[in-house]
Amino acid sequence: MILAASCASLTEGIAIRRYNTRHSGGGFLFVAMISAFSLFFFAAADRNGFHAPAALWLLGMISGIFYCTASFLTYLALQCGPFAQTNLILSYNVVLSISYGIFFLHEPLSPMTLPGIAVILISLYLINPGTKSKAPTEANRISVKWLIFIGLSTVGCGMVGVLQKMQQIHFENACNHEFMIITLSFSAVMLAVVGFRQERGRIRQVLRSGLPYAACAGTANGVTNFLSMFINNLMPLTLASPLRTGTKIVLSFVCSRLLFREDFNLRQIVGIVLGTFGLILLNL
Repeated sequence: MILAASCASLTEGIAIRRYNTRHSGGGFLFVAMISAFSLFFFAAADRNGFHAPAALWLLGMISGIFYCTASFLTYLALQCGPFAQTNLILSYNVVLSISYGIFFLHEPLSPMTLPGIAVILISLYLINPGTKSKAPTEANRISVKWLIFIGLSTVGCGMVGVLQKMQQIHFENACNHEFMIITLSFSAVMLAVVGFRQERGRIRQVLRSGLPYAACAGTANGVTNFLSMFINNLMPLTLASPLRTGTKIVLSFVCSRLLFREDFNLRQIVGIVLGTFGLILLNL
């Protein structure tokens, strides 16, 4: 099941990257379709009925703002930057949830937290190809633009995780599906509104060319989140989270080499390995 969740998450990234390499433009509408398909999956998987208190709507709408922003920035990051490093840095959003637990929920600081953060900072430095390395290809280029996109996207994903943790505590894990449905609904509507205004001349083209990729990415996103919630109920989070993250990063590295022909020097490989190790430390 952990492998299935990791593969589903990776499938989402591959579908977005494939759309980026074969088509251009229509980003807002494309990402809106991804949110919509993920929403359809959660709505179909909800067997207990939709029960959402007013406070949950507020949290879900705020989460939707962060979710749609992070989703669109991830789309841009996958468009202009390397696949493996993008997936690695996105996984660092767990730092925000850990920080929220320590500073606001007064959870005890794990002995591995500070070493884990230190290892992650080292990995961030190492994954940059460096000025002495051979010139990277466009698909593997680490640019300031990519760093901005992936940095803000990671923060947005982290905030969604913080809000998810807040509602789990407040509603005692009784409204997880409702929270995701509200988040995804708000995200899809906001992105669609912006897309219809900014991309009105490309609507038919985006729908025709982007629908298969969006259906694949959105369904994969729904499967990932659904399986993650299910796995977290079967085993401790401290075991499930590092297993999922480590598996996804290894698969991302393999796919980036086989599917997208991305090249890595020894320094970047060490950075990816250290980043994976740092994430495992954070969850111990």
